[in-house]
Amino acid sequence: MRPKKKINNLVFYPVPEFQDVDVAFGAGQGAYFKRSNLPEVPGKFDDMASRLFFNGGALPAFAEGVDVTKAERAIRAWLSSFAPAHEEKITTVAYALWLWTDKKAMKQGHDK
Repeated sequence: MRPKKKINNLVFYPVPEFQDVDVAFGAGQGAYFKRSNLPEVPGKFDDMASRLFFNGGALPAFAEGVDVTKAERAIRAWLSSFAPAHEEKITTVAYALWLWTDKKAMKQGHDK
């Protein structure tokens, strides 16, 4: 197993597990980046997260080692919540999509 990938106190790898209630009604505020520490994410992943939020659609192919079921549940929990500001929601999902789909991102030192 690869070491944990953690940034701004949120663990993204291994993929976080969300309870059924979180998947149905949205994750709590503590599951998102705060506005004061939003990481920079390549624009295409912000766009992808926004499209998923507004239009739904298919998720991208995940990198080897990413638990697809957990990843789908996490994205659903993050996007369906009313708890965070929209920017926090989109950036959190965009960061996860970047890390989980881009082999280079997984290898980089994102830990903070």
